[in-house]
Amino acid sequence: MITVYLGLGSNIEPALEYLSRGLSALQAQPRISLLATSAVYHSAAIGPQQADYLNLAILIATDLEPLALLSLCQGIESAQGRVRGERWGPRTLDIDLLYSPNVSCDCENLTMPHPELHRRLFVLAPLLELPRADTITVQGVTIDHYAAQLSGDEVCLSSYRWDGIQFRDTSTV
Repeated sequence: MITVYLGLGSNIEPALEYLSRGLSALQAQPRISLLATSAVYHSAAIGPQQADYLNLAILIATDLEPLALLSLCQGIESAQGRVRGERWGPRTLDIDLLYSPNVSCDCENLTMPHPELHRRLFVLAPLLELPRADTITVQGVTIDHYAAQLSGDEVCLSSYRWDGIQFRDTSTV
């Protein structure tokens, strides 16, 4: 088994529901164990004019090879209506393979660690909530160092957390 950090995002309504369906679909996979989830973060979209994103990060254990995991994740995206059209365009569900301490990959369809990992606070902020993420390095530098260099105004922590079944608004608890 290997551990893999994944990033999930959505900016088409109902965005929180698309994230929920994505997490449920990953949990339903017999070859994946969900180990940890971050809170949901809100961020402005990059690329063309579009709605803001909801993002979170998760840590899984799997016996799938990276390309097989990518294929599975893309199947889950497609099942949620993801259309791969405009680069950085709106998405019902986006699942990115971010990092694995056990595996690296530089293939035509997959680069892991994710090549933009250290440049995006909307990825780093949720990722840093997960176990051992503070040990992840890119180009010999820990990702918490990169996160500290990026503006804190780019992402906003929401009150939504995954409870293993659905998202709960923790501000009402």
